[in-house]
Amino acid sequence: YLWCKQQDIPHPKVYNSRQIQPNHFPVVAKPCRGSGSQGVREFNEWKKFEEEWPAISQTHILQEHISAQEYTVDVYIDHSGSFVSVIPRKRTWIKGGESVRASIEQNQLIDYEVKRLIAALPLRGQNTLQCFCDGKRVWILEINPRFGGGFSLTVEAGADSPRWLIRECL
Repeated sequence: YLWCKQQDIPHPKVYNSRQIQPNHFPVVAKPCRGSGSQGVREFNEWKKFEEEWPAISQTHILQEHISAQEYTVDVYIDHSGSFVSVIPRKRTWIKGGESVRASIEQNQLIDYEVKRLIAALPLRGQNTLQCFCDGKRVWILEINPRFGGGFSLTVEAGADSPRWLIRECL
């Protein structure tokens, strides 16, 4: 969060629980260590937050709620640091935090922000990013330096990153 803030990378605001005011709602509480959206809570009102936050305050962080389309972005960077592909997948059906149905949707705004983020990091190979985009703005949620669960759709779209990775290794 702090690194993204320093690099001017767009991301959801993270709140200290002492900073939360009624005008910040809704907010999202996410486990500090989690997977598949397990344990994620949304607070839409101050009263519910006051009642339930003390029980999870040591294990969760608070973020602003972003109301926008969620995307998974498969990015392949070769061994020299050059972008080979940036493929946004619009998440249309999510179950247990995993994308069950998605569609490829080229988006220049997402491409721009993802490339700016990745250029600032020493990542190589396959990377999967999560972001929100409302058509005017992008918010980066997370970076996973691995293949995501739905990357086969990206391969079908022509970005055959498993093949590229094997070729680079050979």
